[in-house]
Amino acid sequence: MIPKLVILESEKANARYLYNNGVLHSVFPAETLFGFTVWSHMVPPFKPEQTLILGYGGGTVAELMRKVWGPCKITGVDTERSEDRYVEYRMKIMDAKAFVWESTADGFFKNKLINTNPKYDYICIDLWNGDKVAEFIYDVEFVVRIKEMATKLVCINVLTKEVPRLRPYYDYGFNFCRTVPIEANSVIWWSV
Repeated sequence: MIPKLVILESEKANARYLYNNGVLHSVFPAETLFGFTVWSHMVPPFKPEQTLILGYGGGTVAELMRKVWGPCKITGVDTERSEDRYVEYRMKIMDAKAFVWESTADGFFKNKLINTNPKYDYICIDLWNGDKVAEFIYDVEFVVRIKEMATKLVCINVLTKEVPRLRPYYDYGFNFCRTVPIEANSVIWWSV
């Protein structure tokens, strides 16, 4: 639970919060409540060459990445347009599952001599439908497709009680790096 003192001090500094059905979806400025939110634990420990954020939302993770690492090439995917004026690379307004399937269709179903599918050294999966994680992130086929796209690190924000459902990531060659529990959530890091 975020201490009341921290919230009061953030509000004194004119912090803004995006809530939906009682769930905190983003904060502005992004560094608000730093260390107390899942987003502050989703910043990669290196400056990525190419980032994919599935569940871009209000752009909190992207903004924190820029504050830590400077300009970054970020592909953001979400079902709703973001008001983030700093998207350096591109923003796709579409379902994240459809984006992953579209991006890996050739590589997944055919053996190609030259792989033209996009590769990302950092993939952030923050896919929520209100207070629930999108079910498809636990599916083996999704995991295999993410494995095709990832070259270094994958970070996933899930409910702590659902962490055991991430077993396919381990089974399909991801190496567990760390977990950070934040209230009822866990931020899980996997390397390729």
